[in-house]
Amino acid sequence: DPVVLKDFGHGISMKTAQSVFDEYGPRMEVLADWKDLKDPSSLEEVLPAGHVALSQLVRLSPEEIIFPKPVQVEMPVCVGAKAVWRSSATGWTPVEGAKFCDGRVVVALDHFCDVVVTGYCQLKAIGFIDPRDTTAKVVLLHVACRSCQNNLDQLCLDAEMLELFKKCGPSAPLGTYGHQERLQARQAGQEVLNMPVMFHRMPQVSGKLTAQSARHFSVEIDGTEHRFEELLSEAVTASPTSQLRSTPASEARPSAAAWLGGENGSAATDATADAQQLAPASTALGTSQHSAPATEAMASAVPRPERCHLLLSGRFNSERTMNYMRTVKRRLEERRIPVYMVQAQVGQSFAELTRIGLAHAKGMVAFCTSDYGAYTGAGYETFHELEYAHDNKLQIFPIRLCEEWPPAPQDNPRGTFQNEFVFKNGLVYVDDRQMNNAEGAADQIADSVTSPGGIFSN
Repeated sequence: DPVVLKDFGHGISMKTAQSVFDEYGPRMEVLADWKDLKDPSSLEEVLPAGHVALSQLVRLSPEEIIFPKPVQVEMPVCVGAKAVWRSSATGWTPVEGAKFCDGRVVVALDHFCDVVVTGYCQLKAIGFIDPRDTTAKVVLLHVACRSCQNNLDQLCLDAEMLELFKKCGPSAPLGTYGHQERLQARQAGQEVLNMPVMFHRMPQVSGKLTAQSARHFSVEIDGTEHRFEELLSEAVTASPTSQLRSTPASEARPSAAAWLGGENGSAATDATADAQQLAPASTALGTSQHSAPATEAMASAVPRPERCHLLLSGRFNSERTMNYMRTVKRRLEERRIPVYMVQAQVGQSFAELTRIGLAHAKGMVAFCTSDYGAYTGAGYETFHELEYAHDNKLQIFPIRLCEEWPPAPQDNPRGTFQNEFVFKNGLVYVDDRQMNNAEGAADQIADSVTSPGGIFSN
């Protein structure tokens, strides 16, 4: 039977034979920027005139290995997508046999590389007004693109993006742009707003502009004046994908598995490991030695999604912590453990990707630095990740990276109390307070989840 790997957040899937999966452990990663591609200048040299990226930038690994059987990769594309390109040792070449249908593309690859889909498109701008303080934003997206519109619907559900804004019209046609060409938005008496056009991150949301009233605003975009007015007859409706949200009785607000971070706080400090021993091999990590393993629970009113991956939860406020988590992620993937971390890009809904990740989580790894679980009120923080995991009875696998246990965030009684409640006596953890054995920590978790009775034992 084939093995199917899915990145729910980005809509990418990979289908491969069991033998290929067992021997090579294929992986996929979405790159943040055009410059992260292998030799992007050589790609620009071979692209047809006017072609721009109309998909996410995807890295498939391991590279430079010829598979005995092709691996099928499917990913979303925007309107106008025409060609699939792959990197190689000699440059970039088109992929033959790509099939485009219904906003997606399917390709078969016999070895892995960087992949990008390109084509022709035009841009338009849509205006949004926040009537509370008469600020405004413009959103760039492809003309007549259903994929862009679906992503815009998700942004309209995100309180930090467009949920509190009202949509304006008419949309403004902007024509064609080159990749990373800069678009300038000007308003009298305001600083010029420069936006590099990144076609692989559509829709793009601008910074804040000034609205002349709570009903309309004007902005000059690359020399052309555009007036946007509130559409009184139009209501923004929820995207069907929002039904993936699990809503426990406590109305926990799920946060992002903080792959991008952005939360403030002090980094964990080094300390000598001397308090509690590493988990014995006979005891499953993440379970209490005095209680039965947790079972899954979902709100009965919401369809039960498949729980299929391990969510990684941590605070990304230091480079050391980030590198540690990346090492754990890489090692778990090498051990064939499905891992999920939100990697929201410009124009994507951080909240929606988080809800999807949590809804499909089978367990959660908590990277317990000294400020893990702090309640800041930001909404997207480890406090709410831990709250969601506990309320929904997800199995939690803590990695202790701080001296005090449970973690006690400074001047944060709410976060400290929840940590004491969730990380109670008897919950076994991996002890790596000196943060010098990330691969060993990952191996202990992999051994636990794949052991008889573990969440990935089948």
